[in-house]
Amino acid sequence: MDRADAEIATKPPSEAAAHEAIVSYFASQLKNPDSARYSFLPLTNGVVIMVGKHKAGWFMCGTVNSKNSFGGYAGLSVFIVHFDQSEVEGGPNKVDYGAIDGEPWAVQGWCVDAYKAR
Repeated sequence: MDRADAEIATKPPSEAAAHEAIVSYFASQLKNPDSARYSFLPLTNGVVIMVGKHKAGWFMCGTVNSKNSFGGYAGLSVFIVHFDQSEVEGGPNKVDYGAIDGEPWAVQGWCVDAYKAR
């Protein structure tokens, strides 16, 4: 996968649709998803090496803060998502892969890579 693959990738239908897909994708990973407060960067198109694999197409990064098991906000965490390019089950409006900063250096680095060509 390279820049040519990214350039032909189908963009999610809107920023709002991308936000909804992200919130839905991360809901099962957060202790209290209803308390989550997100901030989003704009959609960006590019190529990022994530978990040893090239991902080309549309990405979005941002931050999320949600309540932990004790009921307090845990602090901001950086996230990145890559949108699916298949034509089945949601297509470009479905998150193909996403990560919240369990390893902050990795997620932040991926976000830098995704947005550096903007």
